[in-house]
Amino acid sequence: MKFLRFSHDHGIGGDSEWRFRRLRRLLDEIGRELVAERTALRERHDNACADAAFALEALDNGDEPSSISADVTRLTELIAASAKRFAAIEEEAAFVQATTERLARLNLRTCEPAAPRAVFDSRTALRDI
Repeated sequence: MKFLRFSHDHGIGGDSEWRFRRLRRLLDEIGRELVAERTALRERHDNACADAAFALEALDNGDEPSSISADVTRLTELIAASAKRFAAIEEEAAFVQATTERLARLNLRTCEPAAPRAVFDSRTALRDI
């Protein structure tokens, strides 16, 4: 006669440790995604700023305002949208950071202390990108 066996049977306390490791991997992955998104957004934002500067210089040099006006409007909207997205990314990164720190504290109270690992830190990961 076979007894029921759960596929996630990790022994006493093992389920928590398994969940913590899984959550940790997910938080690390999300942190990397945020860094990649912010890097790509920074590049688009910088390109839009440079394009806007060239458009304004063209206006100053007497180029046709009607052809440049639409570009300036589009670039202004893109720069404003980028600023909003930067703020949202920073908020998400702060959440991931706080959750990662909370998870480390919870893991230390619930399980055997884990080996030291690199912690995703939004303050350093997203700085100067």
